[in-house]
Amino acid sequence: MIIDTRGVPALHREGGHGLEMKISTLYILKGVDYSGITGIPFGICRFDTMHGGFIWDVSHLEMIRDEWGRVREAHLKKRKELGLR
Repeated sequence: MIIDTRGVPALHREGGHGLEMKISTLYILKGVDYSGITGIPFGICRFDTMHGGFIWDVSHLEMIRDEWGRVREAHLKKRKELGLR
C-alpha cells in the first residue's frame, strides 16, 4: 500500500485523514506462484487538492486486479488441496 502524502496543503495536515481498508494476509504456500504480486503495491492513494482529500488510484487497481485474482484462485486451490480452511 502506498499513501502519498506529498503536496498536502498545510490547511489539510491538521487532524489527520481516515482511510477505511479491509486487509487480510496470505500465508505463503509451497507450489503457488506469488511472483505476479510481489513488489507491486495493492493500492496507491494520493492527495487530491481539487477534492481536498485522498483518492485511490483506480487505474492502478484495475491494472493489478487480474493478477491478484489469478494468485488468489491458485492460493485457494492449494489451501483446498492441503485441507486448510
